[in-house]
Amino acid sequence: WSVISSSLLLGSCSEPASSESIEGISIFGETQGTTYNVIIAEDHSTVTQARLDSLFLTFDHALSTYVPTSVISALNNSTDSIKIEDASGYFKECYEKSQAIFKLTDGYFDPSVFPLVKGWGFMNNMDTPLGQTDVDSILKFVDYTVGVHHELSFKDNDIFFKKNHAQFMLDFNAIAQGQSVDVVDRFLAQEGHVNYYIEIGGEIIVRGKNREGIDWRIGVDVTEE
Repeated sequence: WSVISSSLLLGSCSEPASSESIEGISIFGETQGTTYNVIIAEDHSTVTQARLDSLFLTFDHALSTYVPTSVISALNNSTDSIKIEDASGYFKECYEKSQAIFKLTDGYFDPSVFPLVKGWGFMNNMDTPLGQTDVDSILKFVDYTVGVHHELSFKDNDIFFKKNHAQFMLDFNAIAQGQSVDVVDRFLAQEGHVNYYIEIGGEIIVRGKNREGIDWRIGVDVTEE
């Protein structure tokens, strides 16, 4: 059979650079088990890699299941009722967006699949995935509907969470990386920038013009093997 692989290409295609091309600022780093690339197509910026990395650390402290002290890890590890602070608001934003998508897709997008994610070996132990009997057992506790397997409410920066079953756990990895691009987008806009490119693990947002003064163009290079 054929295997399709793709890579993202950033550029201005065949349009020549204008006489007003600028060098801009390019910041490349690692986050969330992948890489990020931020290009600010303007002459001056106070945005640094350290500031972006700090933003990502704050984001991970809210939503990363790989960070034992994160908000989501505390909720997943709880056994009954818990109150925890969500100072950044990132968890609340992600939770509410996920609830909207869960309802829009009639439950096909369900962030309560974390026990299955772990069981199928996406976190570790890829050699011993769950058998069908185990999957059927776990599926009894996979339901993101509020009031079924969990209760949750927000007040100011606080989350009030209660599990109705110990096996209920959350995993927002399907949506959180896209949200992190939105977070950086808001940050750059607040810094006064209007021309920039953000890419985190293949998730992309562009604004304004590129360094050649023309609209950003994102190409997808597809090769067949």
